[in-house]
Amino acid sequence: MQSLCQYNRFSVVTRGDRIHARISCPRTVNAKANIAAVVVSYEALPFLTACLHSLEQVAEISDIVVVDNASSDGTADWLRTCPANIRVIANERNLGFAAAVNQGCQATTAPYLLLLNCDVEVPVGAIAPLLAFLLSQDRAAAACARLLTPAGHEQLRVRNQRRPIALRWAPAAALLLRRQALEQVGWFDPLFFFYNEDIDLGIRLRRAGWQIYLVPNSWVIHHEGKSTDRIRHETIVHGYRGGLYLIKKHYAWALPLARMGIHLEVHLRALVYRFLPRRTAKQQAFLAAFPALCREL
Repeated sequence: MQSLCQYNRFSVVTRGDRIHARISCPRTVNAKANIAAVVVSYEALPFLTACLHSLEQVAEISDIVVVDNASSDGTADWLRTCPANIRVIANERNLGFAAAVNQGCQATTAPYLLLLNCDVEVPVGAIAPLLAFLLSQDRAAAACARLLTPAGHEQLRVRNQRRPIALRWAPAAALLLRRQALEQVGWFDPLFFFYNEDIDLGIRLRRAGWQIYLVPNSWVIHHEGKSTDRIRHETIVHGYRGGLYLIKKHYAWALPLARMGIHLEVHLRALVYRFLPRRTAKQQAFLAAFPALCREL
């Protein structure tokens, strides 16, 4: 039986523009680690290589599945050279994040599933607290790690960082899920192409009586948005489309009002951005997405 860290304490050390882990877990529980890591990749080869390299040192992971959504940056060729312990699912077209996650999860039988964005690096000792927490809480469906930038800045706004915190939903960038809970609620909804699929999952898990937690002594490095930098205008459209689908699915009574509010917000933003003397890349992408957004709304 393998000795796993139980929730205890952590510290973060910043050196230059990088962060380094010091995770201390002197209290232990005995359990057999059986985690499958599922990594969805798209157009982010340098970050995918760093992600997989970081997973090599995670003792709790028994299986690694990479699902590539038809990347054109050489990812497919590079994945053919991966070690045999890394299984690869190469899609011929981009199926979206939710569908790709389902592919990876259903390709393994592990009772615990670690979902990782391909632009995430996992420090040594980061996964053990997540697994230990799920083992200690029968109704916990998911345990989320803190997301830090390479400079050590928090990406999740959480006030209390001393004990696990119950969440309404958790981002799938670094999320350990109990397979039993995921199977019960029916996996991720593939109609969410990109964005909002984690919110939808959180709603369904809580309605089924499960809980979701942030475990603050687990953290990962997240180079946010590297899979979407090249298609930023498309991700904006998917974000709004997914938001409307989320409202239609769970709060249909509010859909007409939501459409009106989003319609007003989109047009006001476009009006303001057009008159800016200088625009950021995100603002320029929004203007490129504006015609498609008008058709969506």
